[in-house]
Amino acid sequence: MNDLIINIEKSTRKVELEQLYLGNDHENLQEKLIFTFDEFVNGQARLEYEINGTKNYIILTKENETYTIPVKNVITIYQEDTCGKIEFQLVVTEGTDPEEIPVFKSNIFYLRCRPSINAVNEAPEGYELWIEQANEKLNEMDNLNISVSKEGDTATVTVTKKDGTEESVEIYDGETGPEGPQRTRRTSRATRRARNTGNTTDQQDHREKHLQLRKHIQVWQK
Repeated sequence: MNDLIINIEKSTRKVELEQLYLGNDHENLQEKLIFTFDEFVNGQARLEYEINGTKNYIILTKENETYTIPVKNVITIYQEDTCGKIEFQLVVTEGTDPEEIPVFKSNIFYLRCRPSINAVNEAPEGYELWIEQANEKLNEMDNLNISVSKEGDTATVTVTKKDGTEESVEIYDGETGPEGPQRTRRTSRATRRARNTGNTTDQQDHREKHLQLRKHIQVWQK
C-alpha cells in the first residue's frame, strides 16, 4: 500500500479520499495517513475514531501544511457488525489540552478494514501423524489384487488384500431403475462356494430370496 492522502475542504468540511481501504485486521503498516487542505488550518490536530463502541483519538504530526499519522494496529481493527467500516473525524484545536474547544472539525468519514485469520496456535503434531497414516493406507491400496468372474447373470468381484484376506461383491443383472441397470450385494466367500455346489434346494431358496429382495427394492424405488 501507498500513503493514503485525505483531502479536506475548509469551507465545507468535506472529506475526499483516494481509497477506502485502510488495511487488514491488526496490521501495523509503514504507510501514513496524510491530511491536506485547500486552505490549511493551523493548530494541534487529532484523529478521533470509534471502534467497537469505544471512542479514542490519536495526536497527529504537523509536516509543513499537512497533518500525518502512521497506520498503527490500534486503528486497523475489523468490526464484524459494521463489515469493517471505521468512522473517523479530524479535529483541530489551538492547544494540546484535549478539553480545549476545537477550532475546526471535518465531516465524519469512514475507512474500511479487511478481516484477517489471526492464528495464534501452531498446528499440532497429530496433523503430521495423520498424514503418515493416510500415506500408509494409500500404500496398502497399491498392494490389492482384484479379480472378476461371471456365472450366468451374476458377476463376482473379489478383492484380495496383501495379508491374504478376501472380500467379494456380487453384481446382478436387473431391470433399469432410478439408480441404474445394476444392483450389487456384498457376499462372503463361503456363500459363493455354497452356490456352486449344485444343491437344487439351496438354489431355489436363493432365487426366492433374490425375488423378494427385488420386490422390496422396486417398492423402495417407487
